[in-house]
Amino acid sequence: MKVHVFMHVPYEGLGHIEDWAEARHYDFSFTQWYLEEHPPALEEIDMLIVLGGPMGVHDVEEYPWLIEEKAYLRKAIDQKKPILGICLGAQILAELLGGEVRVNPHREIGWHPITLEKDFLKTPLAKAFPEEQPIVFQWHHDGFSLPKGAMPIGSSPVSACQGYVYDEHIVGIQFHLEMNRDFIHRLINKARHELDNTQPYVMSEEEIEDRLHISDSMQQQLYTLMDSWVEMLRLT
Repeated sequence: MKVHVFMHVPYEGLGHIEDWAEARHYDFSFTQWYLEEHPPALEEIDMLIVLGGPMGVHDVEEYPWLIEEKAYLRKAIDQKKPILGICLGAQILAELLGGEVRVNPHREIGWHPITLEKDFLKTPLAKAFPEEQPIVFQWHHDGFSLPKGAMPIGSSPVSACQGYVYDEHIVGIQFHLEMNRDFIHRLINKARHELDNTQPYVMSEEEIEDRLHISDSMQQQLYTLMDSWVEMLRLT
C-alpha cells in the first residue's frame, strides 16, 4: 500500500504512524507544503494522512498553498480515497465536508481525556481504545463542528467534537495519537510560549514531561486504530 503524507511544519511528523507503516512494509511518501512542494497524482497513492500544524484553515493569505491542498483533498474526497486527518488535517477535512471551524473558548494542551461516543464504540475502530475515556495528547485552539452525515468519535469539555468518521473512508481526529516522545519534545521546543498553565486546560511543560509514558501506550492505540481501519476498508 502506498501511503502519502501531508506535512505542514517540520516539527509535526508521522511519529508512531511511520513505525506502523514500516512494520507493515507499506510505502510512504511526503508532500511538505511549507517547502512549497506539490503532491503526486491521486492515482499514485492508496491512502492520505494529513498532519497538524500551527496555522488555521482560514489562513490562506499567509499560507497560500492551503488553497492547492484543499483543492487536492476535495478531489480525494470525491474519489473516496481513504484519508486520515489529524488536528489541522481534521479541521481542513471538516471544513471541506461542510463543518464549521472556529476558535474554541480555551486552548487544550497536554494530556487530557476524551469521552467516546456510544455509536463509535460499536465500530471496529473502537478496538483502539481500552477505555471509554482514554487520555490522549492535545495541542490546539481551533475546533470544528461535526460535518453533516459524519459519526462523532468523542468529545471533551473544550471540544464538543474531538473527531469523526465520514462514510468510512475519512477519519478525522483532533487529538494526537501519532505523537511519540521525540515529536512531543519538538513541539514543546517550538511552541513553549503557549504553555500558559494559568489557563484551565493547558498543562505546564513539567506536567507534560511527567506523563510522557502515556505516549508509549498511544503507540498501540494508533496501531490498532490504523489496522482496524485498513481491515474495515479492505485495503490490504
